[in-house]
Amino acid sequence: MDIRRLSFINMSGRKVYFSEYRSILIVNVSPSDEEQFKRLQTLYEKFGARGFIVVGFPCAQFSEKPFGNREISEFCRKLGITFPLSQTVSCKGKCAGLVFKELSGGKTIKADFEKFLISKNGTVRRYPSSAPFEEIKEDIEKYLERE
Repeated sequence: MDIRRLSFINMSGRKVYFSEYRSILIVNVSPSDEEQFKRLQTLYEKFGARGFIVVGFPCAQFSEKPFGNREISEFCRKLGITFPLSQTVSCKGKCAGLVFKELSGGKTIKADFEKFLISKNGTVRRYPSSAPFEEIKEDIEKYLERE
């Protein structure tokens, strides 16, 4: 299945289709790492005008403290995060949402902040939580230049 045909429900309850964007960075997020959020926000601000979007999928499966939509929204508001968030989802196991089932290709998501970069033609590149943001930034630039 082409991930670009899928959608997500944002925090306002609106359905958003991935096909609306040229390149997408999907990240399973939690309030466990402010620095990751800030770096994702920087990418969103740098490339957003060129059709790039970061979408955070809040997932409490790896968190020590459970959280819901309201808690993650408030956390992001305090940090000044403006990239869109889906409503809280599961990203691993039998309960994983369709987006993460498709992205993971059957390989387990092991931690918060795993990232999936999707090009306009549907190419997916996966990054572990520890991936250097410079590498992701370079790949985003390449994807946007080719499209």
